[in-house]
Amino acid sequence: MSGDVTLDNNEIQQLLLARAETLRRYIQNKIPQRFQSSLSAEDVLQEVWIAAFRAAPADIRNIDGWLTTLANSKLIDALRAVRTLKRGGGQRFDRDTAGKHTSFENLFQRVHAPEKTPSRELSAQEVRHAVRVALGRLPDDRRQAIQLRHIEGLSRKEIACAMKKTEAAINGLLFRGLNELRECLGDAAKSLSGVHPTGDVR
Repeated sequence: MSGDVTLDNNEIQQLLLARAETLRRYIQNKIPQRFQSSLSAEDVLQEVWIAAFRAAPADIRNIDGWLTTLANSKLIDALRAVRTLKRGGGQRFDRDTAGKHTSFENLFQRVHAPEKTPSRELSAQEVRHAVRVALGRLPDDRRQAIQLRHIEGLSRKEIACAMKKTEAAINGLLFRGLNELRECLGDAAKSLSGVHPTGDVR
């Protein structure tokens, strides 16, 4: 492909998924030891995906270099935020990584029920990457509502308070966001395993 090709969201998604685990390991290795209990490489990676969908590189031949630069920038931002929080209250911000992983997998199952096919099932790691990349495609308010509800486990009332919206508005964001996420995950899962989405949003 030439450098001036314009990529659509699905093409960007496939490029990101192909590099997800390599980039996650890169970020993990760059997090200083003293911050590894406070900062998740996957959370930094989520910010990279969001930024990637907002501004794809002009020259896709250098996408790996561009993603590395983006990862470094988002990691610096995250480390700065952790330092600020620690200075402010001296708190320890341990992330329930295992719990979040389960939440991502549950969210995937909620919006994507693959057909029974001979093709292999997605690994848990692929599921997490696919969900994170797909979330990066969503509008900010829908993504935030879904993350707070299905990843962080907040109630609709708590989300409404956090986002300064009515519960009815939150219900609308969740409904539209889950439908859009299902479409995004259908593309991602199909490319990873050859299966097709058939499940309904419940």
